[in-house]
Amino acid sequence: EGTPVTPATKIPSKGFSIGNFKWENKYWLYVGGAVVGTYVVAYLIKQSNMLRKTCFKPAGFVPNKLGLTDADINIKLKMKNKSKIDYYLKNQIYNVYINDQFVSVIKNHNKLYIAPEKTSDVWLNVKFNPLKVANISWDTLKDLLSKGGDAKIQLKGNARVVDKSGIFAFNYPVDTTFTLKELITGTSDPC
Repeated sequence: EGTPVTPATKIPSKGFSIGNFKWENKYWLYVGGAVVGTYVVAYLIKQSNMLRKTCFKPAGFVPNKLGLTDADINIKLKMKNKSKIDYYLKNQIYNVYINDQFVSVIKNHNKLYIAPEKTSDVWLNVKFNPLKVANISWDTLKDLLSKGGDAKIQLKGNARVVDKSGIFAFNYPVDTTFTLKELITGTSDPC
């Protein structure tokens, strides 16, 4: 005797039908995943485009050593991150030009944290021998001495941008120009 056992009953699916195709819960999961994935990719593309609009502006300098045969200068730049993504700037390599004349190369392989939607300080160190910079013409030197504030300084090169999570990275081309006066006073047009 005992109690009778009832056979298991099939629980009806919570899906619905479109024509002969029956939508079940797993299909909603696939569609939801595709929608979320598309949103995430679109968001990252938008933020990546905003990262590419990041700009450098001069904010001053600190001379470590200035002499006829040895110049060692730290240049301070303000970098405005317009995106909502925090990232690291690394492997920075820039050529330095004064009035379109090559002066030196800046290499900074350290990781520099750049906060989202904020302006961060970027320090770059320039070392060169003023007397051995062979292709600086007399006209360039004369302009620096007579119109020092109007001398044009250009940084041109690349840096590697890596987001904090390491999901994406790209080379960020840098080509920024400012005057010596803007560098000395730390004033320039805002980004």
